[in-house]
Amino acid sequence: MHDPRETVCVYSVTTSDLVPKSVDVVFDMDSGQVSEGFIPHDLTHVGKIVFGTRPTKGSAYAYFYDATGKQITSPSIAVTPLPPSSPPPPPVPSPPPTPLAPPPPYTTISVVSARCAWAGIMHSVQFQYDVLLKHKVPQVHVVFKLGIFDFGTAYTPDSLEHSGHFVASAVETLEGYAYAYYFDEYGNKIASPPTPVVQFTLPPPPNRSTQSTSPAPTTTTTTSAKKSPHATRKALPSP
Repeated sequence: MHDPRETVCVYSVTTSDLVPKSVDVVFDMDSGQVSEGFIPHDLTHVGKIVFGTRPTKGSAYAYFYDATGKQITSPSIAVTPLPPSSPPPPPVPSPPPTPLAPPPPYTTISVVSARCAWAGIMHSVQFQYDVLLKHKVPQVHVVFKLGIFDFGTAYTPDSLEHSGHFVASAVETLEGYAYAYYFDEYGNKIASPPTPVVQFTLPPPPNRSTQSTSPAPTTTTTTSAKKSPHATRKALPSP
């Protein structure tokens, strides 16, 4: 920043060879004469001179003395105003902040109990669960993670408490945990804390009299998936 009452003049001097002595630049203005000397280190030198007044017009030239003492003077040129500096671009208004969704509560859903038992057919397992909600949601997903595989189902709750079961096949272990989740109105996945899976034994089927007429055989729907660490094994709820 300079004093607004002063005037800054910028000059550029070019010589054909490096001058071993000082080069003087003279500004001959209508408000007075000001000169400045410099020792050139390059063929072109850029500098500035500050006037304590506000001249309106004038000329400038440069000169130096050669080895014989002769003054070498450049042609005089008119002093012209510097072009006005471009104003800085207006600041780009920042977009309004996006309203954040409220943080999802952690205790709005929980798996009260999670049980599983071998069903004895094709490594089939029966899964039983109890889920408790704090409020109604459109759909609840229940996942049993046993080993590296997931087995799951989903239901549409008609009350805050729900007990259900499903059957899946190709199960390799009963050790793991279960959790439930749903999606809120903002699309956030709200999941329950994990609940350890408890193993139990299914009661044996009742003995049938050999003389009684056997009912038509029933079938149990099971599902299985390929053994991929990223596969999710799901089964529909048993009837």
